[in-house]
Amino acid sequence: MRQRIVMRLHLDMQEILEREAVWRGTKVGTLTADILHSEAEKAKKRGISNYEMHPLRDIYVPSNSTIEKTAGNQISIFLTDEDLETLQQLARRPGNNGIRIVNGRRRTTYRYVIPGMLLNDPIFAELTKPRAPEQK
Repeated sequence: MRQRIVMRLHLDMQEILEREAVWRGTKVGTLTADILHSEAEKAKKRGISNYEMHPLRDIYVPSNSTIEKTAGNQISIFLTDEDLETLQQLARRPGNNGIRIVNGRRRTTYRYVIPGMLLNDPIFAELTKPRAPEQK
């Protein structure tokens, strides 16, 4: 069975996904789901506790101020139950900010997990390469 997730990504990540999807001749949601599936497979092989999300993930979480700019740029993806379970396990790991309390109920959020997984893919190399210090 497949589960649907609707999300917004940082504008820089969205641009890269859009360019790559056009180049591959696919939809952004399909490309995103493929990358997340690949990373979920890596997490399962290595073990959830040994899987490392990209350390820059916190930088690429959309802030509330960018949500207004990205209101029309939601990505809808479909993940298998198995992949969704892997995302949930990663979100619940200590330090991943994956548990939120909303209206007194505990909710799992993938806000930090999804960028951390996506940034591990080589298509995001331009975002994740170290930058040279600026000259003054």
